[in-house]
Amino acid sequence: MSKIRAFVAHSFNEERDGAIVRAFTEYFDSLKETAGFTWEHAERSESKAISEKVKGKMEGKNLFIGIFTANDYRIKQNNLRTSFPIYSYAKKEYFSEGSSDWIIQESADYGQFSKAADKYMKISEMKEMKLNAERRVNYVAKAADCYASDNKFHEAYSIILAEFRNTELDTNILYILYKKLSDIAKMQDNKKLFVAFAEKALEIFPTDYSLRFSLAYLYEEVGNHARSLAHYIFLCEHNPNGVNFNNIGVTYGKLDMKGKSIESYIIASEKYCESLAMANIAYSYIDQGFFKAASDILKVSKEQENYHKNVDSATTRITEIEEEEKESLKKTLKKIEPEEKFLVRFAEAYALPFKVDVTGEWSSMHGEIRLDMKDGKVYGSTESNFQSLSNTLAVLKIGGLATGQEVSKRTISIDGIITNSSIEYQLKIETTSGSTFLTGIGGTKRVYKGLMHVSQDARKIFAMEWTEDKPEIEFYEMVRST
Repeated sequence: MSKIRAFVAHSFNEERDGAIVRAFTEYFDSLKETAGFTWEHAERSESKAISEKVKGKMEGKNLFIGIFTANDYRIKQNNLRTSFPIYSYAKKEYFSEGSSDWIIQESADYGQFSKAADKYMKISEMKEMKLNAERRVNYVAKAADCYASDNKFHEAYSIILAEFRNTELDTNILYILYKKLSDIAKMQDNKKLFVAFAEKALEIFPTDYSLRFSLAYLYEEVGNHARSLAHYIFLCEHNPNGVNFNNIGVTYGKLDMKGKSIESYIIASEKYCESLAMANIAYSYIDQGFFKAASDILKVSKEQENYHKNVDSATTRITEIEEEEKESLKKTLKKIEPEEKFLVRFAEAYALPFKVDVTGEWSSMHGEIRLDMKDGKVYGSTESNFQSLSNTLAVLKIGGLATGQEVSKRTISIDGIITNSSIEYQLKIETTSGSTFLTGIGGTKRVYKGLMHVSQDARKIFAMEWTEDKPEIEFYEMVRST
């Protein structure tokens, strides 16, 4: 007989539920020796999500036990009565006891994600939820978490996007929805969607420090140091701590702002005792200019008689570099403004329920192309012929003999997914060269990826585009021809 290893979820309200919970746990203890039964529980509950510590305790268990105790009292809307002044009441028998939502979350961690999602959606649809829109949306968000945990990303996105159809969304609810879209995209490992939704959520609620840190960290991971820097600057100004100052020190270093890098490490280590920053300072002594330390040494040097003239020139050079870095910082932050603005507009286009039709001929940076739509997809392909320069030169070289000569062909194709008025796409440009007996046959292929959002009148498409081997982003507009 296999051994039973259980994880027990229960309330941690000692005053209200302690006696009930102990009755169960003492019984579970009595089974350890006689029934080969072992059990473990968390030391505290998490109200918003299951902590990594709780998940660690769940690993290796083959049984989940939930002890449901009353957390609050609930009532159906039609059982409430109202008198003046506005006062709602009902008979005691109409109230029912409800348990904590976190037990549903913990049960989902045992693979019952879809069932937990259904439970959350049913709660969100209860009549009493209409009185508290923010609470209802939070339950929808929890359901989306469960779907995403079950790799049902389409369902997760769909139930969140459905909430945008409500035209009376306040800023708190909009923040919850965009934040949840960013959570889903992060679980899906869709980095471009994550940064778009996160930027939009932070536009609404700038002091979500946890989200801003995740976004800054991701930008750093993918090599977008300028965007990472902008968010770390905000964090260090509004939520200063050792981790933020250490990380901004790393980012400054990658942008070759050595003085600001060292300065950040010093703050992290001296003010917040961040041990990682202390290690980074040790490395910086080796391969970076440690300006503050250098200044201290120079001050001591100037106290000496007949000090060397290089002491003055070194002091002057530190001032020059600090001014250069200030100017470089201004230019760096200015440079990333278009990307931030585009991502915010893309997030709106993705989320807001505004449908567009992009069928037709379009002029783009790459040339003319026709777009068609079907079943939530955008696609198109255009071919054109041209006389390549190599063939022309080859013909001239052999005295105008064109035997075996062919024109070159250029094909532009695009495939994408359209969500409301946003498009995620891949674009290919293939060139097949014509041939002569001198030039032979050849061709090139270029693959682009990008995001688009369509203007409300569907006359323009705004694109942000990149290639895998070229991290620089390009922005351009497509204009409808027909």
